[in-house]
Amino acid sequence: MGLPAAITVLVCCYALGCILPSYYAVKWKTGRDIRETGSGNAGATNAGRILGRTAYVILSLLDIFKGWVACAGAAAFGLEGWWLVAAGLAVVAGHLWPAQLGFRGGKGLSVSWGAILALSPLTALCMWVIFALAWLMMRSLTLAAVQAYFSAPLLALVWRVGVPVTCLCFALALIIALTHRRNIRNALQRRRAQPAAESFPA
Repeated sequence: MGLPAAITVLVCCYALGCILPSYYAVKWKTGRDIRETGSGNAGATNAGRILGRTAYVILSLLDIFKGWVACAGAAAFGLEGWWLVAAGLAVVAGHLWPAQLGFRGGKGLSVSWGAILALSPLTALCMWVIFALAWLMMRSLTLAAVQAYFSAPLLALVWRVGVPVTCLCFALALIIALTHRRNIRNALQRRRAQPAAESFPA
């Protein structure tokens, strides 16, 4: 694939990421801007607080699906190696900074996992094992999710998926830590004050 075609695919990945199901579902159902309610995040968790748990599950699956479609589609169009890394980062960037919504989007948890699922299914599935174990030990969904993402590069090494995908996993772990830094800080404060199970991360 030539450079112009590769860049076109990346632009399409970013555009796909810009489609935020949670924003449009809340707008359609309530007429409100999801970013002006709850946590102010345009992701599935905040939408779930407004529309209910079923909506949370459906919207999370849609975010996962668009992450998977972007990377699987890029691979189907002939991108490989570091170009696939760029595709994964492009779809996540679109979710975080959607151009049509003033560059205020979600936090990237589900779409990032969808990208990893497309490029290394075994890594993605093992992340759920790490998540479950971490939650049992820490009783914090936020900290368990972050732990699962930081395990992803190590899991990628175990499954020998190659340097580019391993680097993508590391980059996504950093992104998740940055976008959830407030949640992480709050979770750690709650653990110090009173260890208890917490709600889904925003």
